[in-house]
Amino acid sequence: MNLRKGKLLNKLNSIGDGPGEFNVVRSIARDSKSNLYVFDSAKLKIIRYDSTWSFLNSFVLRPGGFKKMAVDSVGNIYTLLEGSFGDKSTAVIKYDKNGKILGRWGEIPTTATMQEYLYGGGITIDNKSNIYYSYMSDHKILKTDSNGDRIQEWENKPSYFRETNEDEARKYRESDIINYSWKVSRVSGLFFIEPGIILQQIYTGNPKEMETVISYLELWDISGKKIISSLCVPNEIIYAFENKIVFLKEKPNQNSKIIIYEFRFK
Repeated sequence: MNLRKGKLLNKLNSIGDGPGEFNVVRSIARDSKSNLYVFDSAKLKIIRYDSTWSFLNSFVLRPGGFKKMAVDSVGNIYTLLEGSFGDKSTAVIKYDKNGKILGRWGEIPTTATMQEYLYGGGITIDNKSNIYYSYMSDHKILKTDSNGDRIQEWENKPSYFRETNEDEARKYRESDIINYSWKVSRVSGLFFIEPGIILQQIYTGNPKEMETVISYLELWDISGKKIISSLCVPNEIIYAFENKIVFLKEKPNQNSKIIIYEFRFK
């Protein structure tokens, strides 16, 4: 992987509730025309900008908990829903670029309740418009086509992964589910890069018990074959494109840094 440095080309900082404005950005994506999609989780709103970052349109999504989205080449949007214990409702909802619901599928795992309170899980799309999603509390990756028909379920659990115990999580549900979440491993993101690789980022380690928190990458090819496991990375991935991944590096009392690495496969 090679580090590249760059200069600021453009920025969005329109804070507010008006057209083209946002409050809390949880996810960003691009389509094949380089239109930019921003998910404002405070308002459950998708905001679209063109390739010059001029405002196109926005729409409010259906009520429900979610923080992650993905966009396909033609601008359809896929959101990963979260649920409370006993909520077996839809996992993925598909919208067109104007906010019309085109489909819904999947089932929310019982242990996904942690994702209601913390930022985790992931959803991504490959170059053939197949959908991949994974919940914060579960190492499994589900693969469907763009209409929701299941293709595969990947279950190759990493050796370091601490599973969520449903009974324990239920016990903590009403008291301190956030503290419990530190005791188990946490999927923080799912990303696609060329030439056909799925990246799953997982954190493990309990800082409240003075354990070192380690971030790992699991790499799969799109057929479901595990390529690399337990690859340590220093920071959180916030975006991926082409064969590059974008990390956010944060330090107390310092400006955040964006670091871009390029994958080169031999």
